[in-house]
Amino acid sequence: REDAALVKALLFGDKHGLDPGLEEDFRTAGVSHLLAVSGMHMAVMSQLFTLLFRAAPLPRKLRPLGPALCIAAFMALTGFAPSVARSGIMYLVLLLGEGLSRRADSMNSLGFAVLLLCLANPYAAADIGLLLSAAATAGMLLLSAKTEQWLLARQPETRWIRRALGPVNSAVSTSVGAVLFTLPIILP
Repeated sequence: REDAALVKALLFGDKHGLDPGLEEDFRTAGVSHLLAVSGMHMAVMSQLFTLLFRAAPLPRKLRPLGPALCIAAFMALTGFAPSVARSGIMYLVLLLGEGLSRRADSMNSLGFAVLLLCLANPYAAADIGLLLSAAATAGMLLLSAKTEQWLLARQPETRWIRRALGPVNSAVSTSVGAVLFTLPIILP
């Protein structure tokens, strides 16, 4: 029962039935954000759905339909939490573009997702989860590549060093973008 409650909390952000002591342990370890459903959860689930359906013997134009339906179902399972809905809408736009043989633009997809959420619920603009999710996403989209290039330019040109530091550069540049854009929301 405890294991099922933990899996439910990690996948869907549903903390009902989770032992309060375990929740406190997550807080103490500084990883309580893993129990709050977020765009990260949607990213993991979307990648899983996409991989599963890409292997299916479907016509190319129909392949995005399976992941899109699964993404919509996952959004519903999480109660359309604003950060999950933002991420889900962005993935749905991406999949729609793929189905129409078009390339989606990430910043436009982010703007469209936030617009839809605010049209459906104007108070969503004040939701801290949505603000943090949208800001972090914008920061990653706008700064990650530039930060990674900046880091790469300051490293030795030895091939094995660049290969070893590649994942580190990627993680640092993604984090820098997310942190810089969420600071104005977190600090006040």
